Amino acid sequence: MLMLVTPSRIARAETPPIEAKATFSAAEVVLGERLRLRVTIVHPRDVVVSVQPSERTNALQVVEVLRPTETSAGATTLTQAEYVLAAFNLGRIDAAPLRLAWLRSDGESGELDLVPPPFIVRETVPAQDTVYRPLKPQLGIAGGPPAWQGRAIVSGAIAGVLLLALGVAFTLRTRVRRPVLVPVGSSVDAIEVAARAQLDALGADAPLTRGDYDTYYGTIALIVRDYLQQRFQFGARALTTPELQRRMVQLGVERWQARLVAGLLDRCDAAVYAGRRPDPASADHDLTVAFEIIELSRPTSEAETTAPAVVGVAG
Repeated sequence: MLMLVTPSRIARAETPPIEAKATFSAAEVVLGERLRLRVTIVHPRDVVVSVQPSERTNALQVVEVLRPTETSAGATTLTQAEYVLAAFNLGRIDAAPLRLAWLRSDGESGELDLVPPPFIVRETVPAQDTVYRPLKPQLGIAGGPPAWQGRAIVSGAIAGVLLLALGVAFTLRTRVRRPVLVPVGSSVDAIEVAARAQLDALGADAPLTRGDYDTYYGTIALIVRDYLQQRFQFGARALTTPELQRRMVQLGVERWQARLVAGLLDRCDAAVYAGRRPDPASADHDLTVAFEIIELSRPTSEAETTAPAVVGVAG
């Protein structure tokens, strides 16, 4: 695995001889993938060192701080600190400097900055992957019933379902009005296709070429919120971004995915309401992130795709 190293050698007269470097576990990761940052410090035995991780940003977040280790050999000590990070922006990521603090046995102390190397965040879906792939054929299992018996079972099952449906219909007609539950999984594909088509139309219209950031980011936010509202069946359009992020976590969405959505919506709000104008490359990346959100929130289990939702009442 490729390791990026940025050495930082300190040669000040009042500073003890300290040698530090930062290494990432990979030069490239996909969106939302975790990577490790290891800080290695060689210092005198009479000096205690500590590392303050970078502050959390919309682009990079520290998700875990591992216990540091110390190994002494002769007059020097090797201290190692390790952090687990997750990136939420595409392209080159320049992590903020780490703050390295030292304390000598005579009471002298100080702080140093250690700059980690940059790394690249790429898309999870190839740019040319725009066509849905067909489902894999069903797996045949040895020892199954013969074909004629399978057809008989299916016919009996259909007859039973029809009888059950007639009974349910009769019961509903004789009872008071109550909610009807229907599965939303069958409409998930249509919801995704519609959202992708809207994002494609926005890209084709290219409002950024006219300098229209309000339309560009306002449309992205509206499409993403509409998709989440239909996909997860909650009022995404009526919630603030922090409320939407918390609601997604409550519904079982992984925290890093909810943060990815919140980060994009924060940038949309900043462009529309605060007048912030990112460079064209960053703005184009935000459109790609919207596609990634739709891709990553696709149902991954049969249970999820068949969750019922209240859509009306029967009389």
